[in-house]
Amino acid sequence: MPAQSLPVSNPVASEQTELYRFFDDKDKLLYVGISVNTIFRSHSHKLHSKWYLRAVRIMVERFPDRISAFIAEKEAIRTEHPECNVVRHHKKLDENKGKKRIINWIGNYKHGHANSKGTSSTYNSWASMIQRCTNLNCPAYPNWGGKGITVYEPWMKFENFLADMGEKPPGTEIDRIDPRGNYEPGNVEWNTHEEGSSHRTSNVFLTFRGEKKTVAQWARKLGMAMRTLWARLDYGWTVEEAFTTPIRQSVWITCFGKTMLAKDWAAETGLTKNTISGRIKQGWPVEKALTEPPRKSKWGQCLNGMPKP
Repeated sequence: MPAQSLPVSNPVASEQTELYRFFDDKDKLLYVGISVNTIFRSHSHKLHSKWYLRAVRIMVERFPDRISAFIAEKEAIRTEHPECNVVRHHKKLDENKGKKRIINWIGNYKHGHANSKGTSSTYNSWASMIQRCTNLNCPAYPNWGGKGITVYEPWMKFENFLADMGEKPPGTEIDRIDPRGNYEPGNVEWNTHEEGSSHRTSNVFLTFRGEKKTVAQWARKLGMAMRTLWARLDYGWTVEEAFTTPIRQSVWITCFGKTMLAKDWAAETGLTKNTISGRIKQGWPVEKALTEPPRKSKWGQCLNGMPKP
């Protein structure tokens, strides 16, 4: 049974563009496309596309402008792998030369962040935000839109978002201050990935001397490896003990014209690292600590004196 086109309003008048998907009888995705008139485009597929005979269902999404739909289409083709899509180009008229040229259709907007040469990092961040909060087919939707996180209504247009947030500084990403809040003024800022990671809902916060930070932030502030801090807390140390107990420093040992760690001397001499460190702590001369053979235990001597069976 051929696909039935869904009734849609006039997208040209409303400046809306639609993203459509065709599925076969096994619900396999056949084709993804965009159009300002899905009914007309479906008729064109019926006349020119062989896969149309296999289509039994169509799903339509509406976007406020063509560029948003185009970004969503590219993402859908990349992540959903429709069977019959090929790289698509759009013919546009070059008025200066009076002839047609083929370019990737991106759009020509006054804000300058989306044109025939591509889109800016600011625009890409905005488009990704819209996708993960509004597009049910976006892989990231369950963690954003699926949890009820929404986008401030005026920000559905890029120009409004740009006016409020400004251009994206290099090395930053869009971040919500309250990870349970929405993308809206007062709860959104440009942050580095390191700063943004402190706003994740999965973070563990610790309070010490009136300051509240994540474990990663405390580790950076204390100059301590995060695994060391976690290990101390896992062993049952209090926050005070974990934060204030000095870290044991590695001991360098100099002898025979070389300076190495105890573990390296152990590998060279055949002694254990604990034996070397223990001898030096007991005040042994370094050369003797590295050359004296280990004493055998009395139990070992008894075993050595026993007759073999």
